[in-house]
Amino acid sequence: MSKADDINAGLVIRTLCSGDYPAAKEIVRRSFDDHLQQNPGVMEEYENEPWYDPEHLLVAETEGRVVSQMGVRTGTLWIDGSEYPAGLVGTVCTLPEFRGSGIGAEMMRGAFAWMDTRGLALSYLHTSEARHGFYGRLGYRLSSYFSARTIIEVGKLEPPSEDAAICRATPRDAGVLNQLYEAHYGMGSGAWSRTEPFWVRRLEGKPKLWFTGEPEFWIMEEREPFAYIALVAGAPARIVEFACPDLNLPAAGRLLSHTVSRLGVREVEITIGRRDPLWPVLKDYRTTDRTSRGNVLIRVQDRRKFLNLAGKLLRERADRLDLNFEIRLTDTGETLSEHGSGETIVLSLSLHELGALIYSGGRIHELLAAGVVVLEGGKVEDLIELFPENYPSRCALDGY
Repeated sequence: MSKADDINAGLVIRTLCSGDYPAAKEIVRRSFDDHLQQNPGVMEEYENEPWYDPEHLLVAETEGRVVSQMGVRTGTLWIDGSEYPAGLVGTVCTLPEFRGSGIGAEMMRGAFAWMDTRGLALSYLHTSEARHGFYGRLGYRLSSYFSARTIIEVGKLEPPSEDAAICRATPRDAGVLNQLYEAHYGMGSGAWSRTEPFWVRRLEGKPKLWFTGEPEFWIMEEREPFAYIALVAGAPARIVEFACPDLNLPAAGRLLSHTVSRLGVREVEITIGRRDPLWPVLKDYRTTDRTSRGNVLIRVQDRRKFLNLAGKLLRERADRLDLNFEIRLTDTGETLSEHGSGETIVLSLSLHELGALIYSGGRIHELLAAGVVVLEGGKVEDLIELFPENYPSRCALDGY
């Protein structure tokens, strides 16, 4: 029997107990030392972060020793404005001396079981390109997302003016900020739901794993709060979130101007791209769009729940486009269809590839060329309309 067989024979995957935190933190330290050096103090707060509480951490134990840990949490993933219950996987790491023995795959299977008990339609994660093969063997498929980033140049530097409608947020505003975040970012694709405890910690200035810097949150209100900005001083100065669900552009412009004045710098990086509904508020600035494209991994978790949600979304799109479709799932033998009077698209692909395309259709040409998606009837142009590039994005503070 090999060493890996010996390890896995006695391997137990379970939720973390409070007494496991020292071991879990040591695993994270030894796995992500470069990041932790840029974010001092974050591990001292690890067990206080709601995303890393015992309910949301799994560990692998062998011979009485915790050797691997991972975070997995539930939430809402918004896709084209629709809500998908999903599981976010992150901070997956194993002690160096135990890597290569199959523990990571067993941990992921434990995460799938954890998600199955919670009725989640999708599983979602970000990772390095070097790990794509590992997760691909577990059913994950590549999809695309966009990291919206624009540099705005400030003309004449002005001291921040007094504006009675603008104030700095405090922990008492956690609920309001959570509502504004969900209402604004839920209109698009790729954003995750949060919780009030998450917001309380950000407003208390607590450090967060996978985010460098201490954001300040500024709220604009009239009868009630309706917009906020999160800014981080430094080089470069950053506006990492900008939410205004009712798209009151003049008021949003006032909030942005006030925030830029507070930073007191000639250049600010803001997480808005040309497709963002708030892009018009940048009209008074010289801008350089540096939006980039990256990869995200998607896996269908609850097949029935996902197909119900995906079928509804595809039928809505097909009705709007006057299209019919027949989608044949090669691995399950099931078919999704919509029949009417328009042009008909017939295609074949796997269940997990359908999940990735629902998240975003940005890779459709690549998948057709590779034969992963087979168009058996209809036009490529219509297929692209049915599976559009959603330009999904992820807020920097949602790193996991």
